Amino acid sequence: MKLSKIAEINDLKRLTPEIKELEEQEIKDLMVTDLMSHAMSLGKKGMLFVTIQAHKNVLAVALLKEFSAILVPYDVEVPEILIKEAAIRDMPIYSSPESTYHLIGQMYQQINIS
Repeated sequence: MKLSKIAEINDLKRLTPEIKELEEQEIKDLMVTDLMSHAMSLGKKGMLFVTIQAHKNVLAVALLKEFSAILVPYDVEVPEILIKEAAIRDMPIYSSPESTYHLIGQMYQQINIS
């Protein structure tokens, strides 16, 4: 399923609106973790990275593993400096007031049924 469709269905807030062209990427899997070492060891290109962490290391790992985007649940505040750096480096960031549990349950069905 395309990143844009996942964002629309789940009412995700796009924090990096200037990166529209990357929303057409196909998402086939999720990386759900708050441990950067775990994301680095098991992450694969094209995954949607879901984490409550909102610091520069999240962006570094997302870029290293070539994730499609970062999603921060629970309305965790993402620092403006991180948003600006992500935009410069073409890494979309989304946020949601929903819990990780809720988002993952929904997205699992959406990705595996589509």
